[in-house]
Amino acid sequence: NGEPNTNLYMKGLPPDTTEMSLRAVFQPYGQVVSVKVLPCPNGVSTAAALVQMGSLKEAEWLVKNVNNNIPQGMSAPIQIRFANHIRGETRAGVLAAFGMSPA
Repeated sequence: NGEPNTNLYMKGLPPDTTEMSLRAVFQPYGQVVSVKVLPCPNGVSTAAALVQMGSLKEAEWLVKNVNNNIPQGMSAPIQIRFANHIRGETRAGVLAAFGMSPA
């Protein structure tokens, strides 16, 4: 996990995940500021997403309590970590590319 912040990287999501379905799953855990489902590379059977939570406390709780567990509304465990560096990109650069602001 990277440095704690409100932006989370999630993977292991169902391949049919949409921004609306992710908001529905994670709104009970706190304010969902923005969601961006990332395109699935060829040969990958699960989706990934960037989710920005409304507070550091909410983001930290998800990383501590939901990472490697099954969130309410899903049927398989997912992985959640703080979105600092994704494939060599800086966190700010990746988030800007998806229209999200660094926290």
